[in-house]
Amino acid sequence: MDFLGPDLPDAANQRGIPLTSRTQLLVALRYFATGSFQIVSGDLQGVSQPSASRIVKKVSRAIARHRGQIIRFPTGQDAVRNKVTFYELHGFPDVLGCIDGVHIPIQAPSVEEKEIYRCRKGFMSLNVQGIADAKLKFVNIVNRWPGSTHDSRIFNNSRISLQFEQGQFNGLLLGDKRYACRPFLMTPFRNPDGLAENAYNRSHKRTRSVVERMFGI
Repeated sequence: MDFLGPDLPDAANQRGIPLTSRTQLLVALRYFATGSFQIVSGDLQGVSQPSASRIVKKVSRAIARHRGQIIRFPTGQDAVRNKVTFYELHGFPDVLGCIDGVHIPIQAPSVEEKEIYRCRKGFMSLNVQGIADAKLKFVNIVNRWPGSTHDSRIFNNSRISLQFEQGQFNGLLLGDKRYACRPFLMTPFRNPDGLAENAYNRSHKRTRSVVERMFGI
């Protein structure tokens, strides 16, 4: 809240009722957390739906301005601690993060090529790539690709992929079978053979589940 304060000065709604920075943040957090109607989120703080709509937009932009403080890929001692925590989960060594994509529904855009936003599940979306650390926190996000884009293509064209290729990070990412296996991106065996490969797949699946739980949260 402290770092958002300057971006959320006290204001008033159309009826002159004061809206403190704390009230604005609570209205937005309630909306983010529940996905409920804005009028419901606003009612809990005595705010009308139009005011709640403006507040959600204002708080969203304020948080986005500070994304560099909030979403950071682990380096140095943070990376070491992250690897240790990942290993303690299910015994997979040297993991920096787990990667996956999630489809965020959107309204059909008013562009000629709008069908590229239709995902494999049939609705319009953005395919958002996220990387989770061992404590279910976002450490990297790519949110500019239409829903029909394959997860692997998004990663291959991302800055984080280039940084791994250039050796800026010392460790591994874990991804599902939609990604290509690379020296720094480990995927499961498609047809595991023997105890070792099956043990690898179990550890991989359990460790990688953090990114699915992160999106769920």
